[in-house]
This record gives sequence, structure tokens and C-alpha cells, in this order.
Amino acid sequence: SIRVEISSNGTENMLPGPQREVVYQVVREALTNVRRHSGSSICRVRLAFAARPFLIEVADEGRGFKSPSPGGYGLVGMRERAAGIGGRLEVVSTPGRGTTVFLFGPN
Repeated sequence: SIRVEISSNGTENMLPGPQREVVYQVVREALTNVRRHSGSSICRVRLAFAARPFLIEVADEGRGFKSPSPGGYGLVGMRERAAGIGGRLEVVSTPGRGTTVFLFGPN
């Protein structure tokens, strides 16, 4: 099992519907990746809805991977969703130290 720690600043209701949907989809895919690939027992999710632009961060302490990694369909899909709302997705990973997915909302 994986323990998920969540911190939030503001609520998702501060975002327009299309942005809320992208946040949901990206967090869901990032958590799926933690479960499938990281080997981590803990994951931290930070939801900074009040920030401008908003920031979502999903971090694990698992296996990590060498960058640059092309990523699978999940990472490609997350990047496309972020771009679709004028935001961007960044992935930072270090072998043996974990992976963090950042979703930055539109400016």
C-alpha cells in the first residue's frame, strides 16, 4: 500500500471547469504511475489552487528514472492535457531518489 499525504491551498472550485478536469486527470495518472512504477510507500500531493498560476505537485520517494526519458503514453497524455489549458507539465526524476510531477496552470 501507498500512503498519500495531501496538502491544499484553496479549493478546486477556484478553477474553471476545464482546468479542474485537467487537474483531476493529471493527479489520477501521476498516482497511477506511483503505484505501478515507483516502488515507493509514500506519495505527497500538493494542491496550490490559490497560487497564480495554480500549481499541482505529485512526488514520490521511489525508483526514479534517468532523464531525459521519453515517458510512456501516460506522461504524453498529461503533457497534452496541460497544454490544452495553456499550462505546462514538468517531470523531475533522479534514479533511486524518486519522481515529482509538476502541473503549472496557465499564466
